[in-house]
Amino acid sequence: MDNNKNPVMTNEKIERSKYVKFLLFSAIGIAMFLIPVSKDGNITVLSAFISDSIISFAGDYLMWFAVWITALCGVMSLWTSIFKPKCIMKHELLKSWFYTSPLYYISRAAGGVFAVMCAYNAGPEFIIGEATGQTILGIAKPLVAVLLSIIFFVPFLTDYGLMEYIGVFLRKIIRPLFTLPGRSAINLITSWFGASNAAVIITNLQYEKGYYTKRETAVIITAFSAVNIPFCLVIFETVDAASYFVQGYATICIAGIILAMITPRIWPLRTMPNVYAKGKEKAKVNEEIVPEGMKPHRYALKLATDKTEDFSIKKIIVDGTKLLIGIYLATFPIVFAWGILACSLVEYTPIFEWVSYPFGFFMDVLGVENAFEAAPAAIVGFIDMFIPALLAINIPSIATRWMIAVLSLVQIIFMTEVGVLAMQTDAGLNVKNLLIIFLERTIIAIPIIVLAAHFVFA
Repeated sequence: MDNNKNPVMTNEKIERSKYVKFLLFSAIGIAMFLIPVSKDGNITVLSAFISDSIISFAGDYLMWFAVWITALCGVMSLWTSIFKPKCIMKHELLKSWFYTSPLYYISRAAGGVFAVMCAYNAGPEFIIGEATGQTILGIAKPLVAVLLSIIFFVPFLTDYGLMEYIGVFLRKIIRPLFTLPGRSAINLITSWFGASNAAVIITNLQYEKGYYTKRETAVIITAFSAVNIPFCLVIFETVDAASYFVQGYATICIAGIILAMITPRIWPLRTMPNVYAKGKEKAKVNEEIVPEGMKPHRYALKLATDKTEDFSIKKIIVDGTKLLIGIYLATFPIVFAWGILACSLVEYTPIFEWVSYPFGFFMDVLGVENAFEAAPAAIVGFIDMFIPALLAINIPSIATRWMIAVLSLVQIIFMTEVGVLAMQTDAGLNVKNLLIIFLERTIIAIPIIVLAAHFVFA
C-alpha cells in the first residue's frame, strides 16, 4: 500500500489540548478495566469493584429487573414479530430491539415465562430447581451489574486513542501470530484483567465502527475473550486445587496463546468472510502502518490524539443507554431460555455422559486418572464455565480436578453468557460454529494441559 496516501502528515504538530485529553481518557479507561485493585483481600479491577458495589446496594432488585425485562422482551418480541405494529416498525430503535426471527422470538417468549416461573418458584422442578432455574437466576443479578458498570466507560478504552496507540506498536506481533490487527491486543488485556463479557461487547463495538472484519471479530471473541483472574481463582478453589493456582494460571496463559494461534487458521474461523460491517468498507486498517520517515511513537500519538476530537459526554450517555437496553433485551431472554434447557439436560438426562465417552477414552489414552468420570466435565463447559468445576468436585484425583479447572477456563465459549453475547453480534457466530470451535479448543487443549499436569504433579 502506498504510504503517501496516508492522511497523517509527518510534520503535523500535536495540539496540547488533544494530548491532555488522550492521556486523561486513556487513564480513565485503563483505571476502570486494567489496573488491579484490592477489595476484601482479593485482587480485582475498578469496573468489577463498581459492579460488586451495585450488587451490594441494589441486591435482589437486580434480579427482579432481569426477570421483568425478560418478561417484557418476551411479550414485545412476540407481538412485534407476529403482528408488526406500525408504532414499532416505523421506529428504528424499537424495531431493532423487538423485531426478530421466529427462533428468537419463541426463545424470548420462553425465556420470559421461565424467568417469571423461577422468580416466583412456581413450576416443574426441571425448570425452577436449584440446579436449573435457580442457577440461571443467580447468574442474572451479576450480569445486570457488570453490564451497567462497564457500558459507559468502554468508550474511554476504545474510542479516544488508546487502541490506535497500542495497535501501531503491536501490529508486527499480533498480525503474524493471530492474523489480527494490533489494536486487538487491548481486547485481550481488558478481558484478562476484567470480564470476558466486556471483551465481547468491546469487540463488537469495534466491528460496528469498521475496525475489525467479521472474521477478525469472530476470532477475537472465540480466542481472546478469556476470563479474569478472580474467576479463575474461584474455579480452582471450587475443585479444591487453589494451592496449585499459580501453575494452573501459567498453563491457562500458555494454552490460550497456542489456541489463539491455531484456531484462526482452521475451519470454521478460517473461512469466515473477511469483510467489514455494512457501510464501513473504508475502515482505516492501514493506520497501523507507520509512514516512511516517521517515528512509530510520533505516528501512534498523532493517530491517538486525533481520536479525541470525537469526545462528547452527551454521546457517551445517549449511545451507552441505547446499547445497554439493547443488550439487556437481547441477552436475558436467551440466558433464561437456553440456559435452563441446557442445565436441565445435564441434571436430568444421561446425554452428556453418552456424548462425552470419546473424550473419556481420549483422556484415558493420555494417562488421565478417573478419565471417564471427568469426561462429562470436559464438555459440559459449553453450557456454562462453572458447571465443570461443580461436576469435578467429587473426582478423587487432585491432578484430574486441576486439569478440569484449567480446561474449563481455556475453552472460553459458554452459552449462558459469552456464547449468547457472541450470537448477538454481527460476526456470523451461531450455535453450530460456536460448538465446533469449542470442541476444537477442547481437543487441542487437553494434551497441552495433560503435559503440564505431568510437570506440576510429578
